[in-house]
Amino acid sequence: MKFLLNVKSIPEKETIFKITIPNTFIQKNTEDKEILTIENNQNTTHNTVPLKTTPESKKSILIVEDNDDMRDYLKLVLKKYTITEVTNGQEALDVLKTATFNTIITDYMMPVMDGLELVKAVKNLGLKTPIVVITARLDDVGKLNMLRLGIDAYITKPFLEEQLRITITRSIALYDQINALEDKISPKEKISLENNSLLFDKQLKSYISDNIQNKNFGVDDLADLMNLSRSSVFRKTKLILGQTPNEVINEARLQKARILLDENPNIRKKELAEAIGVYNATYFYKKLEERFLIVRD
Repeated sequence: MKFLLNVKSIPEKETIFKITIPNTFIQKNTEDKEILTIENNQNTTHNTVPLKTTPESKKSILIVEDNDDMRDYLKLVLKKYTITEVTNGQEALDVLKTATFNTIITDYMMPVMDGLELVKAVKNLGLKTPIVVITARLDDVGKLNMLRLGIDAYITKPFLEEQLRITITRSIALYDQINALEDKISPKEKISLENNSLLFDKQLKSYISDNIQNKNFGVDDLADLMNLSRSSVFRKTKLILGQTPNEVINEARLQKARILLDENPNIRKKELAEAIGVYNATYFYKKLEERFLIVRD
């Protein structure tokens, strides 16, 4: 039909789509404002609409790091963001009383208040801000302690700069999704969610635990048990836990599998998969190894 589409993009500033439409397909409505404009009597019409994206500089990151050189390095790597820096967990908590951020980057080992205590405090405050831990600690215990608290990423030094940038981008995207969901619900529903979040969390995980061996157990079953629509379960789970229902179910299976492995290190993969309701034992065990850094002969 001889339509043309052209796109011009300036990273982090704007994206402009240019659509060229033959006059044959244009029908004017005299009652409405003219949206399309004709250029130079040519047989084409142009409608140029700039689609501006939010610059990364508008996104803010709180860096919690006691080493001056490391803070300077992180600021250089993440120079497109607005950075606030503090030297320990207590200072971070003081800042969080009056400011919000799109992501928190923290070291593990720091004076006054270390990263582990900071993460616990942030979670206790009910903040959904993504947390990325960057540390020189290589032991599995430290990593698992942090992961169990619900951090978004655990990065060990030295690390690839692009790895950090990708991690931050994904964390902020998830955070934006959660905020977008919160904006769509009414103040009354939001208060109700806050008041019932602990009960919802407890019921959700209880139903998942009771049905952990059921290979076909999914979001629809969860919705039926909780007497909610599928969309309500998805929205509430995302708002309260920061994860989708499927992600919560998968995490519950991983946690249950880890307990079974601790109790019986020689358990067969197929037997383990049966116990936690998984069809593909090999694929699941690979995910289990990645999640808990399990090494098994």
